[in-house]
Amino acid sequence: MAHEFLLYLPSGSFGKLPCWYNIIMRKKATILIIGKSPAALDAMQSLLHKSGYAVETTNNFENVPERFKLENFDLITMGGQVPPDTKAIVMQAAKERKSNMLFVQGMAGIPGLVVEQIEGELAAEQRKPDRAPVFRAATRTLNLFLPESAPVKVTAWWHTDFIPPNPGSDSRVLCNKTLAAGNHNIPVPGDIPNEYSFVTVRIGNAVYPLKLVH
Repeated sequence: MAHEFLLYLPSGSFGKLPCWYNIIMRKKATILIIGKSPAALDAMQSLLHKSGYAVETTNNFENVPERFKLENFDLITMGGQVPPDTKAIVMQAAKERKSNMLFVQGMAGIPGLVVEQIEGELAAEQRKPDRAPVFRAATRTLNLFLPESAPVKVTAWWHTDFIPPNPGSDSRVLCNKTLAAGNHNIPVPGDIPNEYSFVTVRIGNAVYPLKLVH
């Protein structure tokens, strides 16, 4: 796959990959986004293009394997309004043409959130499942543990309306700084809705998307 390569890092380099690592990843990853909202698709494509990705989008769910050379993509994202049968057909065809194809199920069609999901999946080897952040509904806090100091960015995302075909959304950065090693609790403000809300936690180059379940 275009974005796969070996990279040696000395000890103590957690979350400190050199800038050229991201440049190589972004310029060589080719992405297909399948979704319903034209505005959301346009916004995702624009955000990804700015980061150097090659992107194609479609809101036509018919005959996707016939209309696209799926083997030319590294990752395919499908939104929640893509019918399950279509998802299954696309995934099967993509895997047959490229066994190491990556897939992302878009969260709620919020452009910035889906872009974070995509970048997280492209750098999935940076995630540590046993250190994934946890949302504590009772205290409305995100708990995360850092084995060593690392840059951390936490962003909340939520829907503001559900008017088709282009639902509205908003976001807020809750933390964007280097945190010391150890446990951290990051509060989620009370004015962020309890329903249809999400956060992404970026620790170095690892991205953890979470749904805020209350």
